[in-house]
Amino acid sequence: MVKNSDHNARLVKYSSRLRIHLKANDPISDSMQAILLALFDSIQKNRDGIIQDIDTEFLHDFRVAIRRTRTALSRIKGVLPPAIAQQFRSEFKTLQKRTNTLRDLDVYVANRTTYEQLLPPDLRPGLAPFFRELEKIRQQEHENVRRYVQSESYANLIARWQNIIQADGQRWSGIYETKRLTKSVAEQIIRKRLAKILKHGGRITDDSPIEKIHALRICCKNLRYLLEFFRSLHPATMKNFISQLKTFQDHLGRINDLYIQQHYIINFLNETADKIVDYQMTAALGGLIAILDQEYHQARRQFRRQFETFAQESPSRYLQK
Repeated sequence: MVKNSDHNARLVKYSSRLRIHLKANDPISDSMQAILLALFDSIQKNRDGIIQDIDTEFLHDFRVAIRRTRTALSRIKGVLPPAIAQQFRSEFKTLQKRTNTLRDLDVYVANRTTYEQLLPPDLRPGLAPFFRELEKIRQQEHENVRRYVQSESYANLIARWQNIIQADGQRWSGIYETKRLTKSVAEQIIRKRLAKILKHGGRITDDSPIEKIHALRICCKNLRYLLEFFRSLHPATMKNFISQLKTFQDHLGRINDLYIQQHYIINFLNETADKIVDYQMTAALGGLIAILDQEYHQARRQFRRQFETFAQESPSRYLQK
């Protein structure tokens, strides 16, 4: 959602897609450094857009770069010293949590037209006061995020991380012990992630708690980031694999979003019951909750078909030892 047309040229030129050319026989330490530097660049490029509130995609891409960094630190093991990897995984997790509420609000506001179209015409005007409240909450939450990414605490985190990943090649190789080849490491960790997804996904039923769906969704995100890191090693295979995974991941995301959205609205109604007396809004939100719940259960029933399609299409060679 663009908020300032003066920055359209900047938005067109920027892409969140990772463009890293890794070599199969390079040490994994060299490839890990290239990955982390590319992600750091993305974090840096999106910060100003968040501060100026130009477009909600700046925050989205900022968060993706943080999640990708956390995935690299947790899944590509034996490169950074364990204590350093754990420290920055924890710090980046905290940074991401600071932006969760703002991102959720961005999604709700962007979904306004979708929500309106779900309701009968007579109920749609009741959504107006709901979105006015969301805009107020979002404005305050953006201020909280803006202050933090301009704070000394944030600057200190970025400076310490930059010092680690921008070490010259000789120093990097001297500090980080591994000389394993990129191709063998990539295939090993991709195979392991895929096996976990197929194992856990095969156990999920219509009655499984939403937490199981959420955990599987996180596993899929991790796998997708790994595929994006190592895309250049097997371009055609990775492209198809990413496309198949994205389709399945989108379905998991829809299930999760429908669950979260209806419960957010329920909590909103409970928390504002004594502050906002608007029967038209209550009726509209009640109707929206019912519709979101219906769509949620429908998406849950479709899970098995989506999972089996992904399992059948996923490259079997990554499961071969």
